Amino acid sequence: MRRRLTVLVSPFSGLRRGFLYSRRTPVATLRVMLILPSDLVREPVIYRVAKTHHLVPNIRKARVTETSGEATLDFTGAEEDLKRGIEDLTRLGVKVKPLGPPAASA
Repeated sequence: MRRRLTVLVSPFSGLRRGFLYSRRTPVATLRVMLILPSDLVREPVIYRVAKTHHLVPNIRKARVTETSGEATLDFTGAEEDLKRGIEDLTRLGVKVKPLGPPAASA
């Protein structure tokens, strides 16, 4: 009996465990600015949301102080996971400003 294999691909150059997407799943990247309140500055909010919703974060710029934090980052993942991840961040009290798709870098 012959088994059918499903090929999984990553949005990056190599396969990475935990961040695999099937060819049937549309993958999108969204650039957002996160503004964290003082009570969440010391919490691993980006890690938790990325891990829970199978997103790959790429932190482009961040500034964190004892009283607040700002981060501009790209989230890559399935479109439905991106939506749920943004909703989860908002529910935690993080202000999320979508900046659109990332600009192509030369």
